[in-house]
Amino acid sequence: MRRVIVFRDHLLPPSQTFIRYQGESLKDFQAYYAGSKLVPGISLPHDRTIVLNKGDVIGAGLEALFKVTGNSLVLQRRLEPLRASLIHAHFGTDGAQALGLAESLRLPLIVTFHGYEVTTLDSYARRSFLIHRRYSHRRQRLKERAALFIAVSEFIAERLILQGFPESRIRVHYIGTEINARPRVPLIERESIVLFVGRLAEVKGCTFLIDAMAILQEEIPEARLVVIGDGPLRPQLEADARRK
Repeated sequence: MRRVIVFRDHLLPPSQTFIRYQGESLKDFQAYYAGSKLVPGISLPHDRTIVLNKGDVIGAGLEALFKVTGNSLVLQRRLEPLRASLIHAHFGTDGAQALGLAESLRLPLIVTFHGYEVTTLDSYARRSFLIHRRYSHRRQRLKERAALFIAVSEFIAERLILQGFPESRIRVHYIGTEINARPRVPLIERESIVLFVGRLAEVKGCTFLIDAMAILQEEIPEARLVVIGDGPLRPQLEADARRK
């Protein structure tokens, strides 16, 4: 079976189940997961996960060198025997990080853009974490050399075009789920409830949802918002909801 390398800087944060689901759902390819660092979160197939840093001092040094230089001879040598067909990086920042690796392995690079990397101002990115700073420096090279850019929405595609990414190499592809693989819920009487499920962090936008619910309840007083999740903004969001 043909192989693809799925690249993510950290493998794999708890919020990124979609990466594993997408990789393990491939029918004509087998996914191998490569990255800079192994982190607690979503488990991946042990025999198909290749990282530089598993938590020791040497690994930390290899990870730092990779992020600074944009390439890793160690990671390259571990991936070469796979004879993969391509590298698929999630997030533009990871695409910029994986670009040197793709060039060394002589593989096409596909990059999926999920949102924050095309909506963050460069002035902020330059003060942000290392991989984001490196992204702002390597973005032009990424535009020129990556084979394909996947946008998860029309909005993201428009942002990519505005930032000078070649429109001919941009495709919109929504991230979905296989609903037939999940048990069907019997028909029940619906109520005026808006359900939010996710991390209570700034990037998820729950603050705006609470503001929107206040407006909605002016027209539909019985409407309720149910929030399932936890995170650093929970106390603030609870206070905001009480004030509304």
